[in-house]
Amino acid sequence: MIYVDTNDKSFRNGDRVNVLLEEKMGNLAVVFAYVLPFLVMISILIIGSYSKVSEPVMGTGVVIALTLYFTVLYLFRKQLGKKMTFKVEKQNSFNPLNSLKDEIV
Repeated sequence: MIYVDTNDKSFRNGDRVNVLLEEKMGNLAVVFAYVLPFLVMISILIIGSYSKVSEPVMGTGVVIALTLYFTVLYLFRKQLGKKMTFKVEKQNSFNPLNSLKDEIV
């Protein structure tokens, strides 16, 4: 769900729109959502295996570390939201797939 704060009166709730995001912002989102948690998880597993920690303890450590990571990410969501800007454009009312579907039926 994306909320649009605009003075443009041409958008209404329920309108079909295309949501655009700059490529570098998409890459940043991938880093925060996938790469950094993976690195946290792998580093805990490597440190645990060199320290001869049992697997259940390492698994618990991974769960706790990822919970903390995503909690911090959630707490800083407003700061991250300021860096991520979305652009919204209305979809064309003509959709060739819908007209093709009507012809088949």
